[in-house]
Amino acid sequence: MGVASAASIFVRQQADAALLVQRLRICFWISLFSIGLFALGDLRLSRSTLQALYLLKGAQVAIILAALRALETPGRWGGGATIGVATAAAICLTTAAAGVLTGDAATTPLLLVLLTFTTATVLPWSAREQLITVAAAMLATMVNVHLVSGLPAAPGYPAVAVLVAFVTSVVVTRVIERHRRDQARVEDGLRDTQARLRRSERQLRGLLGSMQNGVVAWDMERRPLFANAAFERLTGYGLVDLRKRGPTGHVHPGNLAPLQEILDGASRGQQFSDIEFRILT
Repeated sequence: MGVASAASIFVRQQADAALLVQRLRICFWISLFSIGLFALGDLRLSRSTLQALYLLKGAQVAIILAALRALETPGRWGGGATIGVATAAAICLTTAAAGVLTGDAATTPLLLVLLTFTTATVLPWSAREQLITVAAAMLATMVNVHLVSGLPAAPGYPAVAVLVAFVTSVVVTRVIERHRRDQARVEDGLRDTQARLRRSERQLRGLLGSMQNGVVAWDMERRPLFANAAFERLTGYGLVDLRKRGPTGHVHPGNLAPLQEILDGASRGQQFSDIEFRILT
């Protein structure tokens, strides 16, 4: 069971890593689309700083494209989580720099809160990665507010709300992470149970196959599941014949009534007794 559990854990880790890479790709492409929209907005709203803003946006595009390229071989760069955290931190800092250029200390915190909640709810990573992302977002927010209006001049309640939002995103990540682990443990337990059942079935089939008495197994819908070699040798009927004839097609007519009664009771979950009957050959 230990070997099966270790294999299940490895398979789950590989699946989680693949899912993280897939989600990161989606987030990066959405980020590229968002950068394009903000670039269009800058044409109308920030003409005086357009060149510097476009340099920052070009840097963001280059960072995201490099991250997308790194996701093709994530193991070479420390895994998808490392790529995601590094990219998110870079986006946070460049977003803060753009806010400084435009003199905006209101939009930047909102964008960074949105980023942290997106990573918390979309990316299947741990609270540690989320905490690093939040730390980068908080640092970027503080730099933005300080350089635009000064930290002492920042409104009290909005600042507290932003701080609470950042902390909440870490809590949300932790809750989702625990739920994901609990679900994984349940799935691992089910897989181990199924593996044990399959092993038990193989052992039972091997035991029945070596018996001298004829044995036939039927499911609750009266379909044949197994007939050992002794049954085929004694009666001449195999699984193909049993599928055509059903559970009573090979029984002598004189023994049909008591056998049918037992089969009907078994289908209703009742206990049954032994019976002797003759086989048509």
